[in-house]
Amino acid sequence: MNTSEINRTLLLTWCDKIEKLQIKDSTSKGLFGGILCEGCGYIHGRCADVIYPMVTSYKISGDEKFLDCAERVFYWQKNNVRKNNGFNVNDSFNTWLAVTEFYQISLGSTLLELKSYIPNRLWDIWLEDFISVSETIYQNKIFIYKKDTYIAANYIIAYLASMAIAYKITGDQKYKDEALRNEATILSLLTEDGHFYGEAGGFKISKSGHRNIDLGYNVEESIGNFSLYAHLLERKNVLLKMAESLKASAEFMLPDGAWDNSWGSRAVKWTYYGSRTSDGAQLAFGLLAKYNPLFSEMCSRNSLLMLEMTQNGLLTGGKMYSEADIEPCAHHSFTHAKAAAYIVNNPIDKTETTSLIRENEYGIKHVESAGVTLISFGKWRATLTNTEQIFAGNQTLTGGSISLLYHMDKGVVSVGNGYKFSLVEPTNMQIPMDIDNICQTLRFEKDGMTSMLDNDAKCDFFADNTCITYQAQGNITDLNGNKGEKYRLEYRFEKDKLTVTLKADTDGRFVLPLVCSSNRDFILTDNVCTFNEITVEANKKLMFKNGYYKNRIFNTAGGFMALPLYIDTKANEEITLTISTY
Repeated sequence: MNTSEINRTLLLTWCDKIEKLQIKDSTSKGLFGGILCEGCGYIHGRCADVIYPMVTSYKISGDEKFLDCAERVFYWQKNNVRKNNGFNVNDSFNTWLAVTEFYQISLGSTLLELKSYIPNRLWDIWLEDFISVSETIYQNKIFIYKKDTYIAANYIIAYLASMAIAYKITGDQKYKDEALRNEATILSLLTEDGHFYGEAGGFKISKSGHRNIDLGYNVEESIGNFSLYAHLLERKNVLLKMAESLKASAEFMLPDGAWDNSWGSRAVKWTYYGSRTSDGAQLAFGLLAKYNPLFSEMCSRNSLLMLEMTQNGLLTGGKMYSEADIEPCAHHSFTHAKAAAYIVNNPIDKTETTSLIRENEYGIKHVESAGVTLISFGKWRATLTNTEQIFAGNQTLTGGSISLLYHMDKGVVSVGNGYKFSLVEPTNMQIPMDIDNICQTLRFEKDGMTSMLDNDAKCDFFADNTCITYQAQGNITDLNGNKGEKYRLEYRFEKDKLTVTLKADTDGRFVLPLVCSSNRDFILTDNVCTFNEITVEANKKLMFKNGYYKNRIFNTAGGFMALPLYIDTKANEEITLTISTY
């Protein structure tokens, strides 16, 4: 299948399931037309975002059930999340207003692109609502950048797309002027290495220049929405800037089309293909493909990955959600369906196949603004993070930690996530079966202090033709920033193996969860563990922590199951761990 066909399949599959989840009993105004999420047990307030995908599905299938679904969900949001101030709230029990932009962009895209498929009985009603919401957004100006006022970058960027669509539909010059007036501010949020900053923690800059950067939100919302603004208002210079930004983000796409957002400031919402409640990178790919053939390849691979991760008609948050017995959340599907619909309505002409950046062996790259180092050596692909920033909900991953270890033949071997599970956004996240001690980051720890929380660690690297060595030295740190004893971690990447060495000034535990499906057997004997054609060998006894679900730890951030392995260590004892494949 070509890229457009893949997205057509995704769109119809998701919309067909969402239509089945819609409550069609008209006796309850509070329920009628809502999309009941089986994974969360309630109706997500943003479900009216699905109007654009539903009308697109009607366009390509001719099946009026999709149009009926769009009409019903429109009235549900009017009755349940629209407030007297003209804004939509995030949910019936979440008063966040900024999501109004995403509803307005979805409805506006429908009016702009699909006019001939909207019946007369709906056109005037939808247009009136669009104009009303657009005016509310314009008049209140709560989505513009203000110093010392918290609002994440994705919202202030979407504001420009919102205003641009309002101008294209109404012809009112004030909307265009408002969008153009804020363009320079948005461009100022790009770092020198091409990433938007200002996600989950604001716009502060650390002493070493590190910013709050989230790959998932950047590729699945911010780049796409800023590109949409530029496309609608013919701002070619902005489109070229966004092509550069997407190219910078492309460093983090894995060979299977996944986005490595293990290190991002909103990594608590990381899904293997992007992020939980954002829209999907297909919008950015579609708008920018003409500037770089790489983007067409990335779109194809990412779309195929989402097809693989679609189960029972809905997009899951990770490859191992189903074996963790977590029902797919409808939110993934009704938001990402918007980006799929854009590709269906605006097909990409993919004429050549190219390799992804991370498929190539390039040694070491540093993303200075994020405090992230990428290593590509032999068949190993690794992401290491040493950011000085502290992220929301105690989800910081730093201290020279490996946030993701990928093998070109075996896939993801190790993955990092927050030290303690935190429901940072209660209505936008799912709770795993286990909620305690499910951190999957390779780390040293003792009594609530750990290497992965030290944002003052000193990191260095050494490289030659035979190996790349990354060293991190710091102090174990707790969730409040209190410092403890010193540790030293070293990662030695060779063509056929990775050797990790730990030494600390105190007794403790070397925790080394390694990704392994619960459907795969593993063998653990003394200091050797084998699974999935991977061998882990230590110079001290490997232990297995019992008591987890299906003998694995599962974390919704990334969506992986991992073997809960660890080694008890003594002060000043050097522990060596070797990971190799066969």
